[in-house]
Amino acid sequence: MYSKKYLLFLLLPIFQSFYSCKEDIIEDPEVGYISSDIKWIYKNMNESYLWQDEIKEITKYDTSSDAEDFFSQLISKNETKKQAVGLFSNGDTLFAEYHYSYMEENPNYTKSSEGTINTYGIDYLLYGVKDSNPTQYLARVLYVYPNSPAESAGVRRGMWILDVNGEKLSASNYKILETGGATVWNIYYGDLKIGEPNFTANIEASEYIENTPIIAHKILDNGSSHKVGYIAYNHFSTGAGGFDDKSWDNNLKDVFTDFKYQGVNELVIDLRYNLGGYLSCAQLLASLVIPNDKFNEVFCRLTYNESQKKKNTAVYFDNSVRNTSNLNLSRVYILTGEWTASASEAVLNGLKGSGIMSDVIQIGYTTEGKNLASEEIKDNNYKWILHPIMAYVANKDYYGNYANGIVPEEKFFIDETDTKVHQKALCDLGDENELLLNMALLDMGYLDSSSDNGSETKAISVSNNANMFPVYNSVSKRRVKGTIIGF
Repeated sequence: MYSKKYLLFLLLPIFQSFYSCKEDIIEDPEVGYISSDIKWIYKNMNESYLWQDEIKEITKYDTSSDAEDFFSQLISKNETKKQAVGLFSNGDTLFAEYHYSYMEENPNYTKSSEGTINTYGIDYLLYGVKDSNPTQYLARVLYVYPNSPAESAGVRRGMWILDVNGEKLSASNYKILETGGATVWNIYYGDLKIGEPNFTANIEASEYIENTPIIAHKILDNGSSHKVGYIAYNHFSTGAGGFDDKSWDNNLKDVFTDFKYQGVNELVIDLRYNLGGYLSCAQLLASLVIPNDKFNEVFCRLTYNESQKKKNTAVYFDNSVRNTSNLNLSRVYILTGEWTASASEAVLNGLKGSGIMSDVIQIGYTTEGKNLASEEIKDNNYKWILHPIMAYVANKDYYGNYANGIVPEEKFFIDETDTKVHQKALCDLGDENELLLNMALLDMGYLDSSSDNGSETKAISVSNNANMFPVYNSVSKRRVKGTIIGF
């Protein structure tokens, strides 16, 4: 049985081994003896790949290589990027190339791996300290997963982890912050100076927790005319059980239904750490925002290669939430960062389509820059599932020229990870004093710009006021998938 599922993928090509099997060898008139899987990979890539014109005759490739190597031979430089993936033992940053297209072994059927993750419950940014010898490393907590060991131990966003089990963080041990047995973290938490630890977190062993997309949501109400809904949404996934499970979609609708019931008239969507997911989820999120009279508008457009152009399609907003969970807003604030990618960018770009919203205000940092979609290709007669890039993504106005990222307006451009500029300890997501949310609340008039709301930044001193520089982030370890367009 041959089946396809639309996907927008952003992440590193990680191959999960579910089983092993002996590949069938066939005799081909062009290349002689060849693996049937490699022949199948070539056929589908030659038909469907967005940069189809770059695919050469099969005789030009090394068909004796294994399937993963052969697949990588077909990948265009147009989708190849570079990112920091770790550290060398001397402290230098280790970079690796990655591409959006990937393939994985086909176990005939397996549920989505999005359901649970084994973790202590944080994502973090690792900083090195310039001119320290040996190099001093500090990990800053970007956010804490709900119902995780870290949350239970009192770990909060903005804390600086100085050492683990009494051992300073180094180029060789920093990933002990991600998963493992029971551990003790010594932490500094405060605005003025990082010195001796002032908080000790006794962390239970990492465990499998539900990888829910909604990591924070609340309603902010100070009695003004602005009642603000805030939601931090971390990935576009339908449910823990895979695409056929819509429980997380339903959770998203429930949050917006409550927003609507409580009279929310301003909205802040936090997509700072959202690397992508199903396009259907992006379509749903955008549809929960727009004015009620805009449901006949195009949310996004998909454009395939020349031989597949009959598949070019327009995706409309989801009319099923009209007059139910939809907030019927004319303005929305979207918080972004360097990890905002793929389906997240499709939401931002889609809402910016002409005539849909009066104002789409982006606050934060330039997004990843992924205006590409992939489509799952699966045939249970073959060992592999392919996820090649197959289409460009644009909004209703055919605008999709953001391969270098979507940039906020200058007055809203801010890099919260740059300690030379914004050195205040990060507040909890949804806190009125949290840097990016605070900017949104000030702009909309929820907060009085003349009042002291605590959002001023204060200097952090490490060693002799040495500058810190980011060398690794754990958010990028989730670059397995980007945006999955499933309908």
